[in-house]
Amino acid sequence: MWNRTELKLKGRKAFRSNYWPSVLVGFLLALTSGSMVTTASMSQQSGDQTGYSLYQLPPGLAAFIASFAVVLLVAGLAISIFVFGPLQVGCSRFFLVNALQKADLKELGVPFNRSYINTVKVMFFTGLFEALWTLLFIIPGIIKMYAWRFVPYILAEKPDIDQKEARELSAAMMNGHKWNAFLYDLSFIGWYFLGGLTLGLVNLFYTHPYKGASDAELYLAIRTQS
Repeated sequence: MWNRTELKLKGRKAFRSNYWPSVLVGFLLALTSGSMVTTASMSQQSGDQTGYSLYQLPPGLAAFIASFAVVLLVAGLAISIFVFGPLQVGCSRFFLVNALQKADLKELGVPFNRSYINTVKVMFFTGLFEALWTLLFIIPGIIKMYAWRFVPYILAEKPDIDQKEARELSAAMMNGHKWNAFLYDLSFIGWYFLGGLTLGLVNLFYTHPYKGASDAELYLAIRTQS
């Protein structure tokens, strides 16, 4: 059974050995992780607020603002699907490689050059199903997120894998590990709290790359045991 203290020690050592690239990739990974769910939530909130305020505007201006909001929504969803999804896989690949040797930033671009459409499809449907489960049933939705947390890492190693197979493989790997993985995630709360106190500086320069590198170690540890 893997030990979270040992994993975090390995993660800290790995990201410190390749510090500045890890800082950049850690930031990108934090930015892209869960982006589809966040985008959908923000869009719904902004749509509700816009709908309320448009009644108070002249019809012509209201129509223009509504059209502009739709364009922004479509653009945001397109970026989330076609850029953030593959980029999350690229970040996962970077930290996987960096766990074994000093990784180059070119690893970020691999999902855009190899099986790009399949990567987009797998990440899109995984994000969609996670969002639907979360909207319908909060606790089962969280369980699904933990079950499918390894999908980006699996894609990083097997870019041609079928979207259903990727989720099934991740779920099989996480079977019996979800609770310990939850406790592992909780162990970073202090760092994120400190990051909040420093206006995000600690998160940017330490917590994000530390967590990203440690998450890769978690995947490698469970993959070895599977």
